[in-house]
Amino acid sequence: MTNSPTPKGPARPETEPATEKLTDAMQQGASALMAIPQRMMQANLEAISDSMHFMNRRMKAQAALWSGFGQLTNGSSLSDVQQHVITSLSKEMAAEMQELGDMARRNMAAMTGAFTPGGEGYGPTKSS
Repeated sequence: MTNSPTPKGPARPETEPATEKLTDAMQQGASALMAIPQRMMQANLEAISDSMHFMNRRMKAQAALWSGFGQLTNGSSLSDVQQHVITSLSKEMAAEMQELGDMARRNMAAMTGAFTPGGEGYGPTKSS
């Protein structure tokens, strides 16, 4: 048996583009996976920040309520103050729930977009 000489150069040029595509896809997938923990941390920090702002507003409103109680002169004023507090609290709670829902949708889109080529959040994030 004789050994035939091995060809020089690429043995199968048609496999190189496929290998290149696979390598690119693996790199993009790895980049997307590495971006997930950062996106999760950003989402958590955004939620904490928003919650702290909401608590700050609520504490100021509570202080205003107690201040209003100190300035009451009759029972009808008390009901007016309570009605105002309940109305403003309801509006603020509804607005806060809307903001939290919007935040959750944005974060979910960023998380799922990390796996969709061309999607929001795809690939590594750019630091400011």
